[in-house]
Amino acid sequence: SCSLYAVHLNNGQVYFGHIASVDSNTIILANAYFLEIYQEPAPKSASQNFIMEQIPKQTFKLVRRGDEKILSSDHTLVINRDAVLYWEKLTPESEVAKFIKANQK
Repeated sequence: SCSLYAVHLNNGQVYFGHIASVDSNTIILANAYFLEIYQEPAPKSASQNFIMEQIPKQTFKLVRRGDEKILSSDHTLVINRDAVLYWEKLTPESEVAKFIKANQK
């Protein structure tokens, strides 16, 4: 199926992709993506008595698993079911689904 899923792991990581198969031990996620979150450094504004830090901005970047140069793979993940909290089907309107559709070759 062409449905996209978000697979939430119990370490807080979320992977996005097509569920190729599920059995009692594993979920196979094809064309897997994950979110990288960057903290932009917070600007400091100094007064005489204290330094006030503004809240750092979070920037999200969707990365296809296996596109990293160190770990080049076929973008398929075999995830241990013990590591999975839950998975959910994304709607075509979701930002992640739109990004993945736009970036499919």
